[in-house]
Amino acid sequence: MGRGEILAGEGLMFQFLGILALIGAAIYPKKAVDAVQQVGTIGVKVGTEVFGPFIQTVKTVFTGELYGPFQPVDAKTQDILARTVWGEARGEGDYGMKAVACVVMNRYRYTVREGGKYWWGNSVIDICKKPYQFSCWLPNDPNYQKMLKVTTADSNFKDAMTIAYDALRGALTDVTNGADYYYARGTKAPSWSKGETEVAEIGNHIFYQIDSAVA
Repeated sequence: MGRGEILAGEGLMFQFLGILALIGAAIYPKKAVDAVQQVGTIGVKVGTEVFGPFIQTVKTVFTGELYGPFQPVDAKTQDILARTVWGEARGEGDYGMKAVACVVMNRYRYTVREGGKYWWGNSVIDICKKPYQFSCWLPNDPNYQKMLKVTTADSNFKDAMTIAYDALRGALTDVTNGADYYYARGTKAPSWSKGETEVAEIGNHIFYQIDSAVA
């Protein structure tokens, strides 16, 4: 059997899986996201060049543009990501906090593409806590103690927990156009931004895609 016949057969299989996901979503709405994640994961493993358009269509039906590969949603990772987005952007509302989560996930996704190792961290937790990357984790930052003590009694942190969960399960739309860096408006432009082009401005933050732009 030739490569073309194999790919054609696999294509039909994934179309069948996608149809099952759509049917399942209609019958069991709460299971829709799980079905899409499974199809999406298979699509990524097989190759987005072959099945990307179909898989993306299925993803879009339920949850918008999804991240991949999926990061297991464990309580510790969700908590650290939530504290990061709260500490960095709680004054920016949900949209601003989602933007910070997108930067973390863009960095994580690029780490995976680099074989699971990159200077800014090899996991979501590593990326959040990398020194001098997200200032809320610096012990001398005025947000640091507040960030460590905040609970879901704070409505913004409750929202941050939801954003973190969505980001980790692959259901958060990238509102930053692939950004992997940002800095706060009104502060001195960092050296890494010199000669780079902004990809988004959200709230008080200006976003750039630098390292992952060559991916």
